Amino acid sequence: MIKHEHLLLVHSVVNFLRMLTMTYLKRMRKKMREMINPQRKLEGLQDCPIK
Repeated sequence: MIKHEHLLLVHSVVNFLRMLTMTYLKRMRKKMREMINPQRKLEGLQDCPIK
């Protein structure tokens, strides 16, 4: 039998990793977009606000 604490630990670690990868992917996507069209940098900031 797997201990309940162990399962919770694994779950929290997985959630943490998922959060990290999501933030990383968002950052990379933003960088890629800026590389593809740097002239639209200011417009893009106005298009998609942080919230």
